[in-house]
Amino acid sequence: MLLALTFVGGLLGNFGPGMLMRGERGRAIVTKWKWWGVSLYFLLVGAVVAAVVTWAYISVVGEQGATATLESPLFFFAFGLAAGLPFTLTTLFSVRRTARIEAERAKRTKPASKQERLDFAKNLEEQLREFSDDLKEARVKVKGKESTVVAIHGGVTRDQAERLVNVLRGDLLDLGIQRVESGDEQQKWWVRVR
Repeated sequence: MLLALTFVGGLLGNFGPGMLMRGERGRAIVTKWKWWGVSLYFLLVGAVVAAVVTWAYISVVGEQGATATLESPLFFFAFGLAAGLPFTLTTLFSVRRTARIEAERAKRTKPASKQERLDFAKNLEEQLREFSDDLKEARVKVKGKESTVVAIHGGVTRDQAERLVNVLRGDLLDLGIQRVESGDEQQKWWVRVR
């Protein structure tokens, strides 16, 4: 019974605030917090954890009433709650980061120009050549009617392209790139961005 209360307290401490932060109203509140709001949340979580740990320590070390405290359902529930609360810090950062990315994407009101796509292809080509020894001869071009296809020449495999698309998906979507494909005649593959 006491173990179940600890487990329920831990779940409530972890998922309760996390679900509130992920909800529409909670997300709106959390994303408006400045650095001091995040710091206050850190301090609040730390204070709750410290209070429960202090309570447990005093109850165990203090000889009078130690048995009664350790058999109390409230004690085990509070201990579980304190154990679950620190996990909400990752949720806080995740919600704030996602909101920031969405806000940056919303700022882009016009579609990317052909020149922006060409610049992206040039930068990608330089990065491939710089960071990968087996892609020193890589060339990256944009093609298609509206320059929404990136063609990579120079022996890039489909697996490498899939990993590249996964890493750069946000940038590719912002630029309106629809797919990445092989520019080599001997290799025929393509990876959809969306």
